[in-house]
Amino acid sequence: MESKTVIQNRYRLEKRLGHEAGGATGTVYLATDLQLEEKVAVKLLKPVFASDRDLIRDLREVFGEIAAIKHSSIVRYRDFIVSGDHLAIVTDYFDGLTLEDVLTKRGQLPFELAKDYMLQLCAAMQVAHTHGVGHYDLTRRNIMIGEKGDLVLCDLGISRRLKDWLLHSPAGKRVTEIDRASLVEYLPAEQQVSKPVYRITCDIYAAGILLHEMQTGKFPDLSAQARRLAKQPEKQAMPGKKRAQLVKPAPDIGNYIVKKALSPKPWQRWENFTIMSYALEGKIQARSAPLEGRGSLVAPIRNKLMKRRMVGFLIVGLLLLGAIWGIVKLISLIPTDMTGPREALSDYLSEKVKHDKMAEAAPKKPKPPKLNPGLHFAKARELIAERKLDAAEKEIQTGLAQKGDAAVGSELLRLVEKHRTIASFLTEAKLHIKNGQFVQAGVLLDQVIKMDPKNLEAPVLRSEVDRRLSVIALLKRAREAFDRKAFTTPEAESAYHFVQEALKVDPGNKEALAILADLVKTYIGPADRFFDAGDFGKALFYYRKVLLIDNNNAHALKRAKLARVRYNAERAKPKPTPEGTSVPATGSVATVDTNR
Repeated sequence: MESKTVIQNRYRLEKRLGHEAGGATGTVYLATDLQLEEKVAVKLLKPVFASDRDLIRDLREVFGEIAAIKHSSIVRYRDFIVSGDHLAIVTDYFDGLTLEDVLTKRGQLPFELAKDYMLQLCAAMQVAHTHGVGHYDLTRRNIMIGEKGDLVLCDLGISRRLKDWLLHSPAGKRVTEIDRASLVEYLPAEQQVSKPVYRITCDIYAAGILLHEMQTGKFPDLSAQARRLAKQPEKQAMPGKKRAQLVKPAPDIGNYIVKKALSPKPWQRWENFTIMSYALEGKIQARSAPLEGRGSLVAPIRNKLMKRRMVGFLIVGLLLLGAIWGIVKLISLIPTDMTGPREALSDYLSEKVKHDKMAEAAPKKPKPPKLNPGLHFAKARELIAERKLDAAEKEIQTGLAQKGDAAVGSELLRLVEKHRTIASFLTEAKLHIKNGQFVQAGVLLDQVIKMDPKNLEAPVLRSEVDRRLSVIALLKRAREAFDRKAFTTPEAESAYHFVQEALKVDPGNKEALAILADLVKTYIGPADRFFDAGDFGKALFYYRKVLLIDNNNAHALKRAKLARVRYNAERAKPKPTPEGTSVPATGSVATVDTNR
């Protein structure tokens, strides 16, 4: 698509910024938002993606999840456009270089700089994972670096789905082997299958590759031979770099983090990005040591486990010896002569029966209830999760009465009050929406989302409030445009544009339909005056305006047909010459289509 093209009457393409993955999914343009007068980035996806309705529905769902994320290191998603055979994604424009450009220019990075970039990446990915969104396509081409060293993630969540569609759909058969290699270079084994798996550990794996590239300037060799030689220091420079220009080798802590992140088994990798960042900063017990060899992390852990096993075996052996000794002792106490008098046995049994009857007849003392405040606190947490706040408060009070941890009880009570406040805000917001007070409702819903980011109801209501506010704003602009000069055609056309935008958001809006009715009256008056004056060309022009808005208007249809007939008849009349003679008109008779 050429530059200066306008998409959706809003985004004007200025220049092409580049291709992603060799152009596998689409092209990115620098564009201008004509409504907000801001620079944006527009990624035009290839037309092949528009043929799969299920893919479009999946992309819309993912786009909605990503648009709700707000973080300085994650590019903000603005709009998702579906127009015919074209799909487009509009995001904020970030002026900077890709990590690939930085590594190509500088080679390997100093460890402190690589650590700073990785900490920014970990913070952004942890926020995304907290919102239930993964990247699944972390590559050096999807990471932007600003002039001040700020890092921004691009193509969050959407790029990977497009690439998997190319790899595993029938249309993907047209992808070359070179394209396939570039599409899967950062993927772990569990993602390189016909039904890819999307897990947090997939992003951990890709982050490990990125950290290795920043530390060494090279893509890691993940073959079995490379893993055996992993503990050898990197000695080779990037292409075009002299050995004397190599920076100081990365500390062992960086190597340890990379090796753990690149573990072939997902459960052996870092649990999440927060723990990975803590290890990188040295806040947890991940010492600066290689994974294997003498003096490494594995050796002391293995020795500690062996000591524990030896102690366990010793305890089990002592218990077995004690059990054998007890059995032998019991056998020695059994009398050898089992032919005692039957009378003694009978007396014993009768006495036992009497004792049992007396015990049953005696009143039983009630057993005191067992104190278990932790159980009540656990039950309270379950009730809070189910939003049964009154029952949860009773369980908390019971746990405190049983001398449970006062700090835990106070925290749970604060949580109950927090959810009560959220429920109150939601109820009040719904009442404001019902009464048309959308601004007040939006303020309350923003408070709810801030207090409970995982709340599912508040984002839905907030979306409805935004939709209503946009409709109100559009209709206000339409009415203002209409009221400035009701019978001026440009003003009326401007009002018609705003009304159409409002109807796209809220079909059937009564106020919008009322403005359209006023527009019909605006055009029908001049049309009738021109018709009565005999100016059928201008009358036909205004009748077509009416039919554009209401193609079932009987009055406009009838008069438009008459105006067209009379207009064509006037055109067909011979034109008089200056001497008073008539000559027939040449050319075909012009006709004006009155249909919309």
